[in-house]
Amino acid sequence: MERPSGSDDSTLIHGLWYIIPVILAFRYASLLPAGIMIIPLLITIVLTVSPASILDVPDPLFLLAQLAVGTSLGRSIAIQDVFQAGRYSLYYAGITVILILFSFASGYLLSVVTNLDLATAMLSAAPGGVIEMVLTADMVDADPAVVTALQLTRILLILLFVPMGLKWLFVRVLRYPEQRDVKD
Repeated sequence: MERPSGSDDSTLIHGLWYIIPVILAFRYASLLPAGIMIIPLLITIVLTVSPASILDVPDPLFLLAQLAVGTSLGRSIAIQDVFQAGRYSLYYAGITVILILFSFASGYLLSVVTNLDLATAMLSAAPGGVIEMVLTADMVDADPAVVTALQLTRILLILLFVPMGLKWLFVRVLRYPEQRDVKD
């Protein structure tokens, strides 16, 4: 993205584009599942394709975002969770390996059937968090906009179809008695 040229006032005004998604995310987060994340992503997509002139994210802000994500992830894991998961670790490891191999295959296939470079395709198919994948895409010179769009599509498909699929599985296939009274 090109940096807008002009005075410091112009730079300050262009920098305000960063504040809009944050304000709207906090204001309307309850409207969507994961709204605090999806709303800024949608606004960023609109701003990226619009003629609006936005600045590149400054390196210190980018590093601060990575630090915040890492800290948040680290704080969300309790030592008790690690000990509790210990007895299931072989299952977790097996499922993780299968998921990673499936993601690599999906990313490779995406790069073969489209004109995406391999890094962009791999990060677009990766099962990690959107923010982490976009930050990684920026670091490895992949296309963060494409990674964002495809990761957001993946999340939306999961949010839309997994609950319906599980309901169908439990009610129609497994025929759980407590679920039979649920109307489709």
